Amino acid sequence: MSEVQLACSPEETRQVDKVQVPSSIGPLTTEGQITAITLSSPSEMDQWVSEWSELAQQTEFCNAFYEPTFFQAAVKKLASQEDWQVVLIKDDADNKLLGFFPFVRGRGPSRLAELSLWKSELSFLTSPLIRSGSEQQVFKLLLKHLRTMQPRVDLVELPMALAEGRVHQELHRLIRDNLLTTYHYDHYSRAILTVGHNYDELLTENIGRHHFREYRRQLRRMNNLGQVEFRTNGDPEYGECWADWFLDLELKSWKGEEGSALKQDPQQEEFFRELVTSGTRAGDVEVLGMFLDGEPVAMLCTLLSRRGSFEYKIAFDQEYKKYSPGMLVQLHKMQQFLESQKSPWVDSCAVPNHPMINRLWSERRSIEHVVISLGRPWANIVLGAMPLLRSLKRTFRKPKR
Repeated sequence: MSEVQLACSPEETRQVDKVQVPSSIGPLTTEGQITAITLSSPSEMDQWVSEWSELAQQTEFCNAFYEPTFFQAAVKKLASQEDWQVVLIKDDADNKLLGFFPFVRGRGPSRLAELSLWKSELSFLTSPLIRSGSEQQVFKLLLKHLRTMQPRVDLVELPMALAEGRVHQELHRLIRDNLLTTYHYDHYSRAILTVGHNYDELLTENIGRHHFREYRRQLRRMNNLGQVEFRTNGDPEYGECWADWFLDLELKSWKGEEGSALKQDPQQEEFFRELVTSGTRAGDVEVLGMFLDGEPVAMLCTLLSRRGSFEYKIAFDQEYKKYSPGMLVQLHKMQQFLESQKSPWVDSCAVPNHPMINRLWSERRSIEHVVISLGRPWANIVLGAMPLLRSLKRTFRKPKR
């Protein structure tokens, strides 16, 4: 943190010296009593962890991928080479954060300068953190701030944002009111489960009574092999042990066979260890394990937040494939979630049309990938031409057989 230095009277200087702001790049942008600043490194957020955590608890919909536990582990292990431009919106009156936008600088269509909300192949939502009730003023100031950035910015990308709720509504109000050109790369839905359902009734309705009985029969067959029990990572002292179990188990699954297991990539392995150990200490990561005679045969890792949760990773031992251990641990987690009612919803983090989770969960949430022009003529022209170019590409593409 650096003190603000301004040319003013001695009395004014004494008052200003009390105000602490993070070191920033480029000018500050102020509107009323709120200020936008840009940080050149996400490590500077370490000085704002308490305010950052408090902001994450005050959003309409949570995003665990931008909360301290996940984001700090990911930045440390997966994103060291990014050209960061982290924008913070803060309330000067009480020094609270109103918005957190972890942008990275890159190139968009026609080499236009682009800021994109950060995403890795191991994160599944890029909705910014915005204090509930502040969405309109935050977006208004953000637009003003981005237009003053140097080097200049032409486009802003939201690669995997929630397409519902007040954040989505106020973003699109800003787009409409300022006549901003946009291009939607993608818009899809993915499975979500909310509280308020009866477990037996929901499963019977979604997969049918026959399949429900079959999974119960497979659990009984597993019990015939030895002692089956379900455990979670409640003790922070053993966080690293749970990470080891999960990584070894995933390596035994189909992911290990195709070369996409976390343990087959040193950076991803280090990230996951950091995530589970720090998340276990903070109570932000739950790993549910199905054990046979003390050995894990299936595990499910979930990111926890005060306002929701995210099913992050699942792994199972291929040796027991005929017993459907992955499905059995998923069903146990589903029952646990519905009966405990500790969280209002759980996001599957699954790809569209996922064959397993879409059968189990019938509810959906909308996700969009949108790029927005900040209003410069050439950026408007390039982005406006994108739908035509996509139509031409689809017209002349050979259909799949």
